[in-house]
Amino acid sequence: SYLVRPSAATLRPGDSTEVQIILQTQTADSQTNTHRFLVQAVGVEDSAPLSREDWGKFDRQSIREHRLNVVVQDESEEALAPARPSDGRPSTGVGAKASGAPAGGPAELKSKYDELVRYALQLEKEKKKLELELELASSQKASSSASGDGVSKLTLVLAVLVAFVAAYAAKFLS
Repeated sequence: SYLVRPSAATLRPGDSTEVQIILQTQTADSQTNTHRFLVQAVGVEDSAPLSREDWGKFDRQSIREHRLNVVVQDESEEALAPARPSDGRPSTGVGAKASGAPAGGPAELKSKYDELVRYALQLEKEKKKLELELELASSQKASSSASGDGVSKLTLVLAVLVAFVAAYAAKFLS
């Protein structure tokens, strides 16, 4: 499996963006040279992100598509290389660039990369866990306020009234 960041974007005419396509090392297999990515583009009026449902509303003729072949390089080769469409032409702004590579070379770069991938996956798991806890807490709060576990207004008024009468009675009797 792969991590693709960002997986969707809206660009102005003439703009480009860098896309990271990360092969998950724990699932890497020898068949990656047959893997392909489909990059789709369509003209839009504003910069609002499109949902999956919005993509389904476009006419197939208006969607432009490019297929990118996956090329896995040895550690001894260049650390990262630009992706190429399946027709062999240079890509249109979609690819990977190496910048600021660590001084230790490709081995250290790979270990840092693997560390970042593990950290990103850990953050995703923590995010899901926290979202679940938040949902659970909000549902518990809603059910506890609805069930009336707190002190009712009538009980509070009666307690104040009894305290007032008791204080007045103590003053009156002394």
